[in-house]
Amino acid sequence: MYMYKEELEKAVNKLIKEMEQSMLEEIHGAVCNDSLNDFDCIEKILEIFEKNGIRCGTRHDF
Repeated sequence: MYMYKEELEKAVNKLIKEMEQSMLEEIHGAVCNDSLNDFDCIEKILEIFEKNGIRCGTRHDF
């Protein structure tokens, strides 16, 4: 059982790292997109968070 738990932890950690990398690449793309104004850039970043299950609340809904 311990070996299964260890393998599961490794798999979960790998998945989390891949998700983090993907999110950072998307955020970088939004920040570097000169066609977005500041408001739209922040909105895009919040969309990336929410798409990945990170809730940002309603504070950004203007």
